[in-house]
Amino acid sequence: TSYVYPGEKPDLSAFKAWIDWAVAAGLLKLVGIRWALGPVGTESLPRLRAIDVEEFLEEESIPDSVPEPVPVPEPDPPAKPTTPDAPNDVDHAGDDAATTLLDWYSRHPSMESTSLNAMGIESRLESLPDLHEAAFAALLLARGSAQSTVRAVLDAFKGVAMLPVVGKGRLPTDIIDKVIRSNRDPAFIAACEALVHLPRILSAVRKPSDLTLGDEPEGLLWGLYRRLYENAAAPVAPFILCRLLFDAGHLRGDRERAAFVPTYQVRLNAFRIGLADRVRAETFGDLVDAALGLGSMFGPPGFEAPLAVVHEGLGCGFQCNHTASCPIPCLEKSEIGR
Repeated sequence: TSYVYPGEKPDLSAFKAWIDWAVAAGLLKLVGIRWALGPVGTESLPRLRAIDVEEFLEEESIPDSVPEPVPVPEPDPPAKPTTPDAPNDVDHAGDDAATTLLDWYSRHPSMESTSLNAMGIESRLESLPDLHEAAFAALLLARGSAQSTVRAVLDAFKGVAMLPVVGKGRLPTDIIDKVIRSNRDPAFIAACEALVHLPRILSAVRKPSDLTLGDEPEGLLWGLYRRLYENAAAPVAPFILCRLLFDAGHLRGDRERAAFVPTYQVRLNAFRIGLADRVRAETFGDLVDAALGLGSMFGPPGFEAPLAVVHEGLGCGFQCNHTASCPIPCLEKSEIGR
């Protein structure tokens, strides 16, 4: 939109890529449904305001006539380095980053894993009540509840036979009020608000095989999303449920990739390292693509865990100060990062 440097109007995909990079760089952040300045953008704002625009443009002039450019022969493209460990080769960085990251994480595991036992759910998921609890637990985890909170909610529900009552088509407000009064922890109360989605979950799961429909991981995820969680505002819930099903031994082979949980932080770190080409996920299909692509590189037992914590362990970020010593080949070490 600049009247001095009109440039070339970017297409939508280029603009989205720019937004992704600006978010990863800390220039922008999402506040509600609008974009705002991120920490790097806020830090740079006083310097930008100090620039005298008129003085900056004083020496700019647009000539009346532009001389015909003299053709210049294009130089031969530089030869690509043949050394297998060349640190500035972006493709090489993408190929080796997953292996290096997995090796680093094996020596520095620092992430609590999702566990059926930690939430008080029978670990084999063989009975229908256990499957119902696992499906509801996945929803709570996707909405930000801690495993301890999920366990407290499920224990309270067992005490009043909540799931059998709801399974008969009734949402008992008197029992719900009793449960909420039993624990005034805000996290517990917030988790109980998800009860409105429990009837749909229970009606969609009538037998154990209902949670493992689909021979391919993509079909499995889409089936869980459409039947259980589509209106629950918890798009990663199908992936978390697949993780629980994997832990219980119900997912094997190629379908294991569905157990990779593509949270925002995971996608952001994957983008910074060069393992993903975008951060934002506008549709559930975008999350499926991210999970299955990254799940091919990061499988069991940790799945997304290395990507979820690498920024805390190695200080990953825009204009990183650790590129000389960091073992991870990433975009900050490439031409893109300079």
